[in-house]
Amino acid sequence: MKKKDSQRHARKLVLCDFDGTITKEDVGYNFLNRFTNENWEGIDRDFIEGRIGSKEAYTRITRLIVGTKEEMIDFISLNSTLDPHFIEFYESCKEKGIDLKIVSDGFGLYIDALLQHYNLEGIDSFANKIVFIDEKRIDIEFPYYNPECGSCGVCKRGILRRFRDDYDHIIFVGNGLSDRCIAEEADEVYAKSTLYLYCTKNGIDFWNYNDFSDVTENMSKKIKGIIFDLDGTLIDSVDAIHKSFNWALGHFGHEPIKRKQLNVLSKESITGIMYQLAGPDEFKESMKRFKEKYIELIMKDPPLFSDVKGVVLFLKKAGVPLGIATNMEGSYAREILKQSGIGKYFTAVIGADNPGRMKPNPGMIYDALKGMNLQREDTVFVGDSVIDIETGKNAQMDVYILPTGFETKEKLSENGPKRLLNRLNDLKKIIEYNRL
Repeated sequence: MKKKDSQRHARKLVLCDFDGTITKEDVGYNFLNRFTNENWEGIDRDFIEGRIGSKEAYTRITRLIVGTKEEMIDFISLNSTLDPHFIEFYESCKEKGIDLKIVSDGFGLYIDALLQHYNLEGIDSFANKIVFIDEKRIDIEFPYYNPECGSCGVCKRGILRRFRDDYDHIIFVGNGLSDRCIAEEADEVYAKSTLYLYCTKNGIDFWNYNDFSDVTENMSKKIKGIIFDLDGTLIDSVDAIHKSFNWALGHFGHEPIKRKQLNVLSKESITGIMYQLAGPDEFKESMKRFKEKYIELIMKDPPLFSDVKGVVLFLKKAGVPLGIATNMEGSYAREILKQSGIGKYFTAVIGADNPGRMKPNPGMIYDALKGMNLQREDTVFVGDSVIDIETGKNAQMDVYILPTGFETKEKLSENGPKRLLNRLNDLKKIIEYNRL
């Protein structure tokens, strides 16, 4: 991202995919189903499975499409709907001086028809072009094709690059196969469906969204505070937890458990895992021994992740209050933070001193918010587990999640956090963007 001129506001551009993003339906799919007089799905299958690009697919499909322009426009107008929150999002962008343009690997004909139907003709769009060669037969032109890539009819990455010098910050909103390349280059990405999975797999930073109300809310959010989980988020505690389980279970003659077994059980809390492994008769004593061993291992030299101190200092300098919500007992959590040299930076440290309010119960989050004098809509919760995702959702708060505990990125992403962080240091970039 280019540095902005300190004498002016950063210029922002939103590039939006169309089918399944701005619209509720895949308009192109419905369009081809209606106006092809032969089966086109074999061609579409070749495209989806990567044997051909969209340009080649459209070139093959062209000869199958039959219909007048009026029939096509009428069909699209009657059978397609916008995301119910898109117009509100567009108006919000205009109010903030944010430009918005459509980038689609579909057809300009149906994009123009729907924009006109909803009185949105002022939005610029980039798409493949349908040209009528007689009343009912068409050809397709590709004005935004990039021969260097040779795959998509519309090179969305190329369109982003043509605007790069005109804007400080380019945001992309999408959902599909043709959105992969542009997602790799945009300053900020909102992803769902196929694009969500692609970004997760390839470590691309993105925001999770369901509809444009989520995008509007997130782009308007000013982060005033951050609450962190402790174990697995700030402290690299996986090894200590594993050793402590085996210490406790070994007292009763149980075989040592492997890390992979903990990964499988990790959706449960530590008490839930211990109850499964030790059973009801040995549970209480096993938990007592687990806690003793864990505190012994952690307290010797609290193993902070390497980027924690830098991130905490950055957030403090940025004026962002910090809190802790952990299922560890509060006294232990405060001592660990103190010995790590970062305790003084946390306004509220809430531990599991009341068992009835342990995560995923949101009470712990509410207590932290009260101690920080913040509202949930102004705050985010950062954790490393499915339980943390559930806790944030129960508290109706945005959850950012890290794959630094027992659970994989894929497992965490299945539960729909607002943001999947690749590393804690990503928070610095989010706060910087938040200040634009």
